[in-house]
Amino acid sequence: MLTKYLLRIQDIYYLGPIFHFLLLYFPYH
Repeated sequence: MLTKYLLRIQDIYYLGPIFHFLLLYFPYH
């Protein structure tokens, strides 16, 4: 169960900057 939690945090850590980049790159999307 702890491993799933750590993987979830890892996904957020890697996807967060990507979503932030998309919001900056497509501000009107």
